[in-house]
Amino acid sequence: MKMVLNTPQVIVYDDVLKPEQFQLMWRYMQSVPYKHVHAEGVRGVWRPEDGNPMEGPRTVTLGLTPPEEMLEGMMAAYPGTSLYPTRQPIDALLEVIQARATEHKDMLGAGGEDWLLFSAAPWIYPVGSGLSWHCDDGKLYTGAFIYYAHPEWNVQWGGELLIADESSKGAGKLGDEGGDGPRRQHVFDNARENEELMRSGLGSFIMPKPNRLVFLARDYPHMVAKVSPAAGNRVRASVAGFFIRPEFLFGGGQ
Repeated sequence: MKMVLNTPQVIVYDDVLKPEQFQLMWRYMQSVPYKHVHAEGVRGVWRPEDGNPMEGPRTVTLGLTPPEEMLEGMMAAYPGTSLYPTRQPIDALLEVIQARATEHKDMLGAGGEDWLLFSAAPWIYPVGSGLSWHCDDGKLYTGAFIYYAHPEWNVQWGGELLIADESSKGAGKLGDEGGDGPRRQHVFDNARENEELMRSGLGSFIMPKPNRLVFLARDYPHMVAKVSPAAGNRVRASVAGFFIRPEFLFGGGQ
């Protein structure tokens, strides 16, 4: 494993799992059940034009063993969640994530204080699917991660993680407009995000390189570029999750 990028916004590791672990991880990604993101109702962070990615079963890693009532809060927020260890190939990845996360307190916060556990779920983005500009909720999460589990990727296939310039921190938070109207739950227009992100019109990108792990700081706008038709029947396969604050566990979810 080697660190290839370290900025205030993003930290990237390559060659994360050993070759045999990576092969088992790819088999695992093809063995679990998936559901479309809108299967149980429209999830507002995915806009109508984002296609229909698929989410697999969520796992929670307790890490520093939070109080039992906090674990109960997590289970209430995410029904059907499994606990580490799962005795599945994903366990090797979860162990790496936990070990590396504790080394990056400046970005992710201190484990056992700022975050008590983290979630992880497999994701499949087929051709034509992506995720528009958005911010993760920094009130609930101290940061996020993405691991790329597909065995190959080509620079023409899309699926890049795009991250807005540091000056755009906080832009595009869903439901943060204020005022007297109802809290926004869906993004059917992007006037506010467009205005804020176009002030600089700058950013960076991370290719979805196989066996790569990305840590992402909270409150920075980011998106997943759509997977190109050039990818054919190949899918952007990832495991993604959040480092979860106590407020999430007591507050009952997102």
